[in-house]
Amino acid sequence: MIKAIIFDLGRVIVDVNDTDAVKALIRYTKKDQASVHFALFYSKHYENFTLGRILPAEFYAAVKKHRPKVEQLIRKLKQKKDKLKVNSNHYSLILLSDTNKLHFEFILKNYPILKEFNDVVVSYKHNCKKPSKKIFLIALKKAKSLAGAGPDECLYLDDLIENIEDARQLGITAMQYTKFHDLVAAFKRFGINRGI
Repeated sequence: MIKAIIFDLGRVIVDVNDTDAVKALIRYTKKDQASVHFALFYSKHYENFTLGRILPAEFYAAVKKHRPKVEQLIRKLKQKKDKLKVNSNHYSLILLSDTNKLHFEFILKNYPILKEFNDVVVSYKHNCKKPSKKIFLIALKKAKSLAGAGPDECLYLDDLIENIEDARQLGITAMQYTKFHDLVAAFKRFGINRGI
């Protein structure tokens, strides 16, 4: 049973590229940066726009009303544990990212979803980065402390297959993140389906 979920940051929760385009468009909406970014570069509307199936005005209208589904999913995973129910919908969430201090401080200010995480493992604080086993072991130690989770009770999500393979070598349940619908299907496969 999965007790802790470890998320990579880049291209899973946020994208480190395309920031200028998002900043230019964010002035025209009340939505936060993460919402605009997801809608612009990962939604079905973006694919339809890229393939010429919808006009620019249709794409803009779709982006205006789009909410980032990954953020909603993270919030559902993080619902407060109901002390009366043994099987409440609560998972310890850990962020695992290769990043520097300046970039991470910017991300913290602009992506409030990161406040939902129980703990954070970032490369610049631990002097190691993926695919080093050391950084995965740090995340596993936090999962053990937070949720009593062993490696096989942790689900790790990353966009890079080499990081997935390295996590699996340590016994971590891991899957490559490519698109939101695959994520939901994987969660159901691993028994993380209540309320999602």
